[in-house]
Amino acid sequence: MKNIQLKFTISLFQLLFTALGFTPIVAQKGLPQPHEPCFGQGEVLRYLEFSLAHSGEHKQAFWVAYTLDSAELEMPMKRINPFKSDPFVEGNKAALSDYSKSGYDRGHLSRAMYNKRNERAYRESYYLSNISPQIGRGFNQTGGLWYKAEDLEVELAKKHHIIYGISGPVFIQNIDTIGKNEIPVPGSFYKVILYQDSNGYWQCIGFLFPHKENRETTPYEHIVSVKTLEDLTQINFNCSLPDSVQNRIESSAWRP
Repeated sequence: MKNIQLKFTISLFQLLFTALGFTPIVAQKGLPQPHEPCFGQGEVLRYLEFSLAHSGEHKQAFWVAYTLDSAELEMPMKRINPFKSDPFVEGNKAALSDYSKSGYDRGHLSRAMYNKRNERAYRESYYLSNISPQIGRGFNQTGGLWYKAEDLEVELAKKHHIIYGISGPVFIQNIDTIGKNEIPVPGSFYKVILYQDSNGYWQCIGFLFPHKENRETTPYEHIVSVKTLEDLTQINFNCSLPDSVQNRIESSAWRP
């Protein structure tokens, strides 16, 4: 019965990906596209290895959805920093000059190393639509809380072979604005990580990180229920799954 339910769930994912019009390159790789949350706001854009809903008001994404698998983590990566304004965003958007001398990092929502199957995918991850202004030391940089959260995603992808991640800012109690475009510096950031455990059951972890210098705590100290994040952001994160599965995985603050 469990195997039947699992196959049914996977079929739902496949139907959703087709209906949403994902690019065929992923089918050629044999990998699923990032699962997209249900959210009526923002300009939805789809790239080779992630998709996002861009906010013209905030000049950054409401959410960025991506898939990370263990095979990709083993691929080599030549580090470059080709940050650029996203040429595909039609509405108001960030410019490189907004970040210049702002005092904030250009923080990836889908980490660059999650997008290294080819050079085009890697360069797309540096579009400013995939970037939010983040505190550098103690948050985005090595040893900071956001950096640790990204490392945790890597650990989970290695353990479970594939994870589905969604990351984004929370525009509540913003701490600053930068640049001529007055880009808000979010008050906090979230991550939602979905994966199947060794028994084939879906599991989902929610994190809410205050946007401040923090080298002391671990991501596990910032776990919240996915339902809490949905109430906070008004985003339905696992809408492609059956309601019964959503209710099970979203109601508690799950720790693997």
